[in-house]
Amino acid sequence: MTDLELDIWNEWLREKQGRLEETLRALSPEDNPQRYYRIAGRIDGMIDALTMLATVEEGKRFRKKLDAFRQKLLQTGDYNTDGDYIHSKKKL
Repeated sequence: MTDLELDIWNEWLREKQGRLEETLRALSPEDNPQRYYRIAGRIDGMIDALTMLATVEEGKRFRKKLDAFRQKLLQTGDYNTDGDYIHSKKKL
């Protein structure tokens, strides 16, 4: 997922959440408890979904940065292909 796609998803969820919160403010848990708690649950679910999505995407981006950094370090010749530091180079 690109940054743009993540931002679009974020904005869509926040807009939908805002509309649900407006509806929730107009309701009373005493008048219609099923609808009130169903909407409250949907809001909580959307917040959880956004948090999980953001966490997963951050993890992917972080992993890409780590992989790029790993490649730079491997190119120095100080590390073997397993990523282990070569403490001493054998002289021939």
